[in-house]
Amino acid sequence: MTALLTAERFRPQTQANSPVVPETPRFADSLTLAATHAAIGCAQMFVSHTLYHWNARFVEDDALRAVTELVTNAVRATGVMDEHPRWWELDHLNLIRVRLLGMDASIVIEVWDSDPEPSGLMNPRWHCLSPRSGGKVVWCELPFSRRSKALDQTQESPLPRRKPRPSPGPTRSIATERDPELLRRVIDGLMKLDNEPGGDDMRY
Repeated sequence: MTALLTAERFRPQTQANSPVVPETPRFADSLTLAATHAAIGCAQMFVSHTLYHWNARFVEDDALRAVTELVTNAVRATGVMDEHPRWWELDHLNLIRVRLLGMDASIVIEVWDSDPEPSGLMNPRWHCLSPRSGGKVVWCELPFSRRSKALDQTQESPLPRRKPRPSPGPTRSIATERDPELLRRVIDGLMKLDNEPGGDDMRY
């Protein structure tokens, strides 16, 4: 009950028309909830949040409809559907577990509950299996036909980068000034070096 093993999904199903998809998910996330009416809204927020981080929001509408149906049935079968339950109805609440799998070309939604009977499975997209942990897992697959940036963590929006600022240039040109007195002193010094003994042998 604490986890839905991926291998369970690929065993023979309880429905004759259920496919067997021997594929390892690229991404997976799950959420365990009390089987109450509030679980429906929590599951919807979980799906929206997960698809956003997987860059797969183009299947969000279908995924929300599917998880709403699956969780509603799970709560109806094992929990309390009243939006305002009485306090004694909350004793010994059952749990349900919602899991989202990101495949190469589809999104899979699984909902586990503690009732082993696959009752009320009228949607042709739904499939059911009986895991070793007990209860049942009802799941559906939402394929997408194009290979896109979805389910690629490398495509997440990068953090904003600081643009380098250009180094400020001089506000005005620097004027070069000639100092006649300084030039005269330099020339006088050089002439004195030439007149000293051995001055012709000096090398710089």
